[in-house]
Amino acid sequence: MKSRLAHLEGLRGIAALIVLFNHLQLLLVENGLNELLRYFEESTNSYLLSHIFHGSINVFFNGEFAIYIFWFLSAYVISIKLFTENDRSYLVRAFTKRYFRLAIPVIVSVLFAYLLLSLGLMYNQKVYGSESGAWISEYYLFDPNLFTAIKSGLWNTFFSPGRSVTYNPVLWTMNPELYGSMFIFLLFGIIGNNKYRFLFYVALALGTFFQANYWMLTFILGLALNDLNYGSKKTTLHTIQNRILQNQIINLLLFLVLLILGGFPNYYEFFYVGLSGLIVLVILKTKRLQSFFQHRLFVWLGKISFGLYLIHFPIIASFSSYLYIILPLDYIPKIITVFILSTILSLVLAHWFAKFVDQFAIKFSNKIGNSITLKDDRNLNT
Repeated sequence: MKSRLAHLEGLRGIAALIVLFNHLQLLLVENGLNELLRYFEESTNSYLLSHIFHGSINVFFNGEFAIYIFWFLSAYVISIKLFTENDRSYLVRAFTKRYFRLAIPVIVSVLFAYLLLSLGLMYNQKVYGSESGAWISEYYLFDPNLFTAIKSGLWNTFFSPGRSVTYNPVLWTMNPELYGSMFIFLLFGIIGNNKYRFLFYVALALGTFFQANYWMLTFILGLALNDLNYGSKKTTLHTIQNRILQNQIINLLLFLVLLILGGFPNYYEFFYVGLSGLIVLVILKTKRLQSFFQHRLFVWLGKISFGLYLIHFPIIASFSSYLYIILPLDYIPKIITVFILSTILSLVLAHWFAKFVDQFAIKFSNKIGNSITLKDDRNLNT
């Protein structure tokens, strides 16, 4: 990843860690954050103050907000070369390889979960009991089947989500990820650098908003912001954006406000759409924030973020659940121990996942994309 994008890599890594923390929290203290909010409401007798206090903590466990950051970052990052290279072959290559880039890590994570289930290593049912109604008890209520697992990973995850048994519940985001990416490539292929393209963005954004298709709205806004920064540097909109966010101190304060709001509820189901975009925008315009997110720890988290996202749930359903069952500790020491050890194991396995699976997926998908464009070039020359 080029250094100019290191801060976005760091943000992606932190978002992945938030998803992990969210699911560990649901395993260990499922209603803990709701109870904390009720405590703040009773203590302050104020909706605003209670949510500010609660939001400053909840943002680090708010997986839903982190998902919207993922989608916005995906749209923004994959759009960069569309404007900087303006190369038809890149557009074809990017479109062709996208499924393989996502599908290879996905199927490996599904087979990982299948293997754990086949070996009887999923202990999530035994933490609270299958009849308890606990969140963790809702999964792996079926017998393992290799064909079903492969079909789930390669087809249902992307094209028929929710229509088969779920080996890895976090994969529900892959359908929007694939469709959102493809939509951006197709949209750019149609309108390109047309001088009226921002009117198209507005029309599409309004259309998806009124259809309540908020994940697609996130992708459209990510593309539009990228256009402002890479494709429209001399436009009035670009100038206005820079003038509004030119004061670095105000930007830092704004970021803190946005961070706390990230722990608020997702009002009207589209609150996180705008919030995720503003978080990215403020980081892009604030050097101190960029420096913070470019820390090598966060950049490393970003590099392993896809693997961490994909494999952490099977780890929680197996290792974390088993550890919770067998540890002879009091409640608080037990949840702290499980939380820490599960995080460490998830990070270690995600590192190896990124090194072997993710890198292979990148190389393989690049070969697919390159082979298609080479064939296309040959056809054009004949």
